[in-house]
Order: sequence, then C-alpha cells, then structure tokens
Amino acid sequence: MNQKQIKQASKLDEVTQDKNHTLWIQKKAAMARASSQPLVPHEDVMNKANALIAEKAKKHAVG
Repeated sequence: MNQKQIKQASKLDEVTQDKNHTLWIQKKAAMARASSQPLVPHEDVMNKANALIAEKAKKHAVG
C-alpha cells in the first residue's frame, strides 16, 4: 500500500467510525425518549456520583 492508499483507508475508517457513532447516539436518544422511567435531575445524579467517588477514594486511600 502506498502513502496515498494508506491515507484514503484511514479516512474511510474515520468516516465509518463517525457514522457508527452517530447511529449509536441516535439509538441511545431514541431509547431515552421511549423510556417510561422518571427523569432524574442532573444535580441528583451528580450528588450520587460524587458520593460514590468519595466512598471509593476513602476505601482505597493509602495511609
């Protein structure tokens, strides 16, 4: 493979990855819109995540 072919193959791979990512995002968004689960406020999610991070940090603290 020459340099031009390598660049073309790389570009094609990037396009394929971009398309796959777009399809994945669209699928996730459609699933979220169709979900009957109640919405959780961002602040609640962040508080829970930060508490989990603090718990893990405390558990794995050295000293």
